[in-house]
Amino acid sequence: MIAISLVVALQCAGCGSGSGSADSLPPKTATIVFSAEATAALPVPVRTLKIVARIPAGVTVPLNPDGTPVFSTSKSSALPGGSFIPPLLTITLADTSPSGLGDTNVGAFAEIIASYPAGAELTEASFTGINNPFPDFTASGLDSSNTTVNLTGFLKPSMKVTF
Repeated sequence: MIAISLVVALQCAGCGSGSGSADSLPPKTATIVFSAEATAALPVPVRTLKIVARIPAGVTVPLNPDGTPVFSTSKSSALPGGSFIPPLLTITLADTSPSGLGDTNVGAFAEIIASYPAGAELTEASFTGINNPFPDFTASGLDSSNTTVNLTGFLKPSMKVTF
């Protein structure tokens, strides 16, 4: 009888309020928006963009079956691509429409909803602090003779993260 009472008492000792640990809670999400603002008048519309950003440990980016990031929004006429091989997220966009990604100002060009463990404490600075400067950013366009024009120096990339 005493042995049974001890077993029951030990089993109940693991019982709690049911709040669960941080590991058992659903993951949190963060919306990451990538933008590029013109620092001077662009000589031609932006046709391609590539940005590489560091993503904090534990944050996951949803991927399509081909390994490219899932964008919740991107420039509507752009063909998105890229990869996520932690800690680096690569985003590439190509737009062959007449207006490209924008004549004077590219603006927000990609949005991704990433997830991270419920117990993690992340802030916008957790993302932006490790991306100053970004590991890579390039932009280009085409002139009237279909020659590639490097526009990287005309644009300033940025990242905004909301929780």
